[in-house]
Amino acid sequence: TAEQNDQKGLLAAAESIAYFAALIAVNLAVMNLLPLPALDGGRIFFLLVDAVSMALFKRKVPEKYQAAINTAGFVLLMGFMLLVTFQDVFKLVK
Repeated sequence: TAEQNDQKGLLAAAESIAYFAALIAVNLAVMNLLPLPALDGGRIFFLLVDAVSMALFKRKVPEKYQAAINTAGFVLLMGFMLLVTFQDVFKLVK
C-alpha cells in the first residue's frame, strides 16, 4: 500500500542520512590523524619524536620548537584551505 511505501521511503532516507553522517565522521577522523603539525596526527608524531629523542639523546625536544612548528603548520594549513576555497569560488564564478 501507499502507507508502507512511504514508510520504506522514509526508512531509506534516514538510512542514507545516517550513512552520509558516518562517512563524514570517518573522513574527518582520517584527515585529523594525518601527521601534519596542528593536527592530532602531528601531536602523535611529536610524541614519537620525543620518545626517540629520549631514548637516543636523553633529552626532549624543547617546547618552543614544537610550538613554532605547530604554528607554522597551522598557518600553512589555513593558507592551503583559503587557496582551495578561493579556487573553488573562482571556478563557480566563471
